[in-house]
Amino acid sequence: LLILLAHQTGALLNIQNLAKSLELSRDTVKKYIAMLEGTFIVKRLYPFFKNYKKEITKTPKIYFLDLGLRNFILNDFKPLNLRDDVGKLFENFYLLELLQRDMTGFNAIHYWRTTNQTEVDFVITEGLSAEAVEVKWDKKTIPRSFATLKQYYPDMKTAVVTRENYLK
Repeated sequence: LLILLAHQTGALLNIQNLAKSLELSRDTVKKYIAMLEGTFIVKRLYPFFKNYKKEITKTPKIYFLDLGLRNFILNDFKPLNLRDDVGKLFENFYLLELLQRDMTGFNAIHYWRTTNQTEVDFVITEGLSAEAVEVKWDKKTIPRSFATLKQYYPDMKTAVVTRENYLK
């Protein structure tokens, strides 16, 4: 299960596919994931939504709370320039930074996705305000998903985080 989850970092969590791959019941897989989350191995991130009909269902995304453990599970310690999962790693790393900055738990962190697959990596809400953040290892362009997001939430702030501007 950990190997499958490590490969799915930042992806929608499909309990049915995991159960089928592992030849376990859905309930057993759900219990294992709850146990992994309860022991701070993984974190489920739930979607941000206001309109169920146009935005995706309640399917969470999965992230690891320790990227060293994730790398160990995958037995992959190559330098970043040689990895094919560097985008997933950077997205997961940024989530860890968001969680660290919000030790009080005051802010809520979600992702956003529509039924037609338009997605934004993170939506951070604080009180009544919200900011959408797209995390990209290489790209610096404004994602097209922001235009769609603005149709639903015209007042939402947006930001693109890259490795160049992360520390700024």
